[in-house]
Amino acid sequence: MTLRVLVTNDDGVAAPGLARLAGAAVRRGLEVVVAAPLTEAAGTSAALTAVEREGHVVVRDHPLPELPGVPVYGVGGSPGLVTLIALHGAFGPPPAVVLSGVNRGANVGRAVLHSGTVGAALTAAANGCRAMAVSLDVPPASVVTAGEGGLIGSPTGSGSPAGHTAGSGGPAGHTVGDDEPVGSAVGDDGPAGPAGIRVPEAEWHWSTAARVALDLLPRLTAGPVQSVLNVNAPNLPYERLRGVRRATLADFGQVHLTVTEVGHGYVRTSLVEPGPAVQPGSDLFWLAEGYASATAIRAVTEATDIDLSGLSGEDWRPT
Repeated sequence: MTLRVLVTNDDGVAAPGLARLAGAAVRRGLEVVVAAPLTEAAGTSAALTAVEREGHVVVRDHPLPELPGVPVYGVGGSPGLVTLIALHGAFGPPPAVVLSGVNRGANVGRAVLHSGTVGAALTAAANGCRAMAVSLDVPPASVVTAGEGGLIGSPTGSGSPAGHTAGSGGPAGHTVGDDEPVGSAVGDDGPAGPAGIRVPEAEWHWSTAARVALDLLPRLTAGPVQSVLNVNAPNLPYERLRGVRRATLADFGQVHLTVTEVGHGYVRTSLVEPGPAVQPGSDLFWLAEGYASATAIRAVTEATDIDLSGLSGEDWRPT
């Protein structure tokens, strides 16, 4: 029986990484349906937000020329909502696997909590469906340098990009190839390295991340139904990839959000790189070494290592 797969993302239905991941799944012989937010929804985590019209969630046919014959839907909702309604039959038979990505920007460390890409995968797992979040280590559209910052809650609403969250994507700050340095700034022609060398978006290797994801799919389907794999690939041609490594989650993401100014009616924030220290064996570490990283994570579960003994007795009363 052909495996049915939902491909979604948080960059929006027109994002190039979505089409590359779906196309890779089609070429592997999978039954693919694509449903993704109509607009960018980065940093939404597992939120269930929707754009409704007369009580209905907005859904539009959105055929993509790269995916002839594949049903594609743009949804007025967050990735978590898209995934949830797909599991309830909104786009045909429920999928057996959810592939979320390819995200523009790595999703690494414990900051994956904030990622809409990972949030979609965790939503799937929480509802009994295996899932994989897939990301490419290039600067996301919303990244700002540490010196630029942004405004939250300003009267004009200016200066705060939609995906400006602490932990949504961002460059690892390493050189991914002899001629393809990736730094932390974004310009019209793509990311800029320390020397100002820009990598055009045409040289971003979406297919590397997509191919790694499909290579890992048998590992995912062999695991428990609540399984999630968080996969990150460096911006390298597949042939130059050094391999794939099992990774731990770094302490946080590639950047930290800090508050730099508090004023009347606004807060100014800045994204700051945490520094050169990277834990060996972490997802950030392997990306910097030219490897793709794979981390098995779980949806929300109970913590059993906190002492709550004595709270189950019928005679317990508050003090």
